[in-house]
Amino acid sequence: MPQIFAKETVTASKSAIDEQPFIPQVIRTTYALSDIDMETAPFLLGYVMTRPKPTCEVILATEKGDPLLAWWRYGLGMSVAFTSDAKSRWAAEWMTWPGYGKFWTQVVRQTMRKSDGRGISIAVDRFGNDSYWSIDAANELGSFLNQADVELSVIGPLMKRETKKISQAAPGRYVSDLRVEEPGAYHVDIAIKQDGQVKYRQSRGIIRGYSDELRIRPTNEDWLSELAKVSGGRFKADAKELLRGDGRTAQRPQPLWPWLLALACAMLVFDVALRRLTFF
Repeated sequence: MPQIFAKETVTASKSAIDEQPFIPQVIRTTYALSDIDMETAPFLLGYVMTRPKPTCEVILATEKGDPLLAWWRYGLGMSVAFTSDAKSRWAAEWMTWPGYGKFWTQVVRQTMRKSDGRGISIAVDRFGNDSYWSIDAANELGSFLNQADVELSVIGPLMKRETKKISQAAPGRYVSDLRVEEPGAYHVDIAIKQDGQVKYRQSRGIIRGYSDELRIRPTNEDWLSELAKVSGGRFKADAKELLRGDGRTAQRPQPLWPWLLALACAMLVFDVALRRLTFF
């Protein structure tokens, strides 16, 4: 325990800002970095030390391995974190770099809502703990998009990411099933690739509610009426009918042991008095 507290104290006492010059390192290639020569990118003069979220994608990192540019899905949108500066404090060298404007333009486009809904239709049906996904895809000419690589990237209520590929079942149609056992929201990102390029990308969500036994439903009066008939009761009886007597009597047993015990105690006292006291 003392070692744990000492470690946490040292960690908390450190500055969250590292102002040592560094060169950004590309961790994952993406559209936001296309046509940008990151090898010629100048120094950044500092950054805020952070930890990546479990479900985020780290795109750029520092030379120490800390995340510099990362993004993740939140609901139907996307959040982006750039832990350095975009002004003259830490990015003074970057502001004169030719790729500075293009870098931020493509990062902003990455976070914007995509208008790629044309050419793809998604239908979702849920039965119990299973959901069934049907995706119809067509190209710009209206023809079926066949032999494409379709991936589902799922983030469940426990914030764990799962990726699965789905197969083609008919011309332009791709179907898959997805288990939704945990209650909560599931975010699904659908990517359709062909020849190594992403043709379409859409996001969908599905909600798995609480157990059906906790669902508020209307009263099953037919079942209650049948239960009352079988058990000899009355269904929807008014107060007067319930309080009206029918002349029947019921026996109620009365235990006698308290009375007998009290009588025995009294007789014991009387017997002792007869033995100890002289009345004549």
